[in-house]
Amino acid sequence: MSCIPVIKKMGEDFLKGQLSYDAKLPGRDIPLEAGEAPPAGHPDRDNYLHMQTETRSILGLLLWVSLAYPQISFDVNRGCGYMSNPSWAVNKYAKGIVMHLVQHPTPVKWGGNKDIKNLVLSQPTVKPFTDGAKEYGLHYAADASPSDVPKGITGGVGMLNGGAIDVFSGRQHLATPDTHSTEVLAAGTIMHRLVPVRGVLQEARIPQELGTPIYLDSASTVFVASNRAAPKKSAWIRRRSEVLVESFELEVKSTRFQSMTLTTFLIHTPSGWRSSAGFAICTTRTT
Repeated sequence: MSCIPVIKKMGEDFLKGQLSYDAKLPGRDIPLEAGEAPPAGHPDRDNYLHMQTETRSILGLLLWVSLAYPQISFDVNRGCGYMSNPSWAVNKYAKGIVMHLVQHPTPVKWGGNKDIKNLVLSQPTVKPFTDGAKEYGLHYAADASPSDVPKGITGGVGMLNGGAIDVFSGRQHLATPDTHSTEVLAAGTIMHRLVPVRGVLQEARIPQELGTPIYLDSASTVFVASNRAAPKKSAWIRRRSEVLVESFELEVKSTRFQSMTLTTFLIHTPSGWRSSAGFAICTTRTT
């Protein structure tokens, strides 16, 4: 099914009898908490369990819908953090996302520009938000944010032909003690998503002879990628940063031996360039 009929059907199934209002995406400010079903024999138990089943169905469907509506990725990811035991607040939160989609059902569209003849990365690479120029080759952006729970959030977006072909917003598996660790984990996650995309493009006869840039606003993460001794104090940070270090070392070797192909290179950017921030941090301004 196409996206718009799915959104319409979601509204009919989950918003029946709901008061309609100008629904904006919930964002980070709405407090959420895990629920607790009433004990067996309680008169409200069946109604509560039905609510939890409905909430899981909504969030599961929204995960699929977010492929065409990447603007909801952060909010859906936050709601899914309570999917194992949702509360009435999480149910209302999920229905707020559905109501927003019902009121704004047009999915994200991109591509179709017949003037674009080449999807190979430019040399030199065009930086994001450069006036009068745009990069149509593959490039990524990564960002991270502490969450309202101990585990941080990784956000990332992969761009090709002027549109997002890979969007990621997900909770990190381990609690992180500081922002630096959160950023390193995020960069490592996005690196693992980047490599297979390069392979697919290579198979599609779109050469990946240059390293794919990853833009991020953490200078310390770039330093970790260039210094194998930097993350030595933490074993799990060292494991995640290893892929960044290997990519950096491959870049250095490729400079000396031109027959090798770069995987990627990290570029530190100002915080205002964070096109991936919306998938890790709830942003209110237009980007």
